[in-house]
Amino acid sequence: MKTQREILFDILSGKDASQTGKWLLFPYAPTGYYVDVRNHPQYKKIHEESLDNVIVLNRRNFTSVVPQFTSDVKVSHDNGRMTLEYKDISLHQEIITQPDGSRKVKKLLSSEEDLIKFSSLPVLKDKDTIYKYIDDKVDEYLKEKEVFPEKYGSMMLDAGEPIAHLYHVSELEEFSIWSLTANEYVKTYLNNAMERFRHIYTYCLEKILLIYTLWLAASSHPLHLLVEKHFRNGLFHTLRSLLHSFTHMKNLLSSTIMDRSKKFFLTF
Repeated sequence: MKTQREILFDILSGKDASQTGKWLLFPYAPTGYYVDVRNHPQYKKIHEESLDNVIVLNRRNFTSVVPQFTSDVKVSHDNGRMTLEYKDISLHQEIITQPDGSRKVKKLLSSEEDLIKFSSLPVLKDKDTIYKYIDDKVDEYLKEKEVFPEKYGSMMLDAGEPIAHLYHVSELEEFSIWSLTANEYVKTYLNNAMERFRHIYTYCLEKILLIYTLWLAASSHPLHLLVEKHFRNGLFHTLRSLLHSFTHMKNLLSSTIMDRSKKFFLTF
C-alpha cells in the first residue's frame, strides 16, 4: 500500500491514483494569518495523531507580500478602518460595532460605483518591482523549507489567482450581481491583475522551481457566485492566459481539471 505522500505526488504528477489521498493544508511554521496547529491546545493532539495518516501541505504564498497597487495608491489604517486613496478616489473598509455589541465588516466595495472606482486603480505590474518584493521573502521561505520534515509531506506555494482579491474586498451580495450588471469592470480588473500574477508565477517557476498552485472551485470559491458564462470566462480565460505564458516551461506543467462542483487543483 502506498504512503499518503506517494499518493499525493502521483496525483500531482497526473498519474492514475488507486487510492484517495488525505492531506491537511496549513502552514507548518507559525504565521499571522493561520492558527498554529502544532501548539494550539485545541489542535495540537489532532495534529500529532494525524501525521501517520495524512500528508501535510506546508502552505505559503508570496502574493500577500506584493502590493496590489502601485505606490500612487495610498493605503492607510486607523483604528480598524482601512482607506485607499488615489487622485479623487477614496474607498474604505471598516469594522462596525452594532448596538448589540456584535461586529460587522463594511467591505471596501459595497456598490457598483465602488467597483468602477476600484477597477480604475493602477495595479502594480512592473516586473522588477514585483521581483524585489518577492526577493525579500525568499530567504525566509527557503529556511522554512529546510526545517520542514519531508516525511510529513511537501511545501506548497499558493500563487493565488486574480479574482480572489476582488472577492475578499467586496460585499458578497453585490459581487454576485456584478457578473450580470457590471461584468466589463470585473473583466477590466481581472485583466490588469492577471499581469501582476503572471510575474509572480514566472518568478516562482523560474527562480524557485516548485510549484504546486492550489485553485479551489468549491462552494467557498468566489467564482461559484457568478453566473455560469462568467464563471467560465472569469476562471478559464484567466487560466488559459496564465498557462499560455508558460508554454516554454511545459515540462514543468501538469494539470488536473475536475468538474466545477468539486474541488480541483492545477499543479504548475
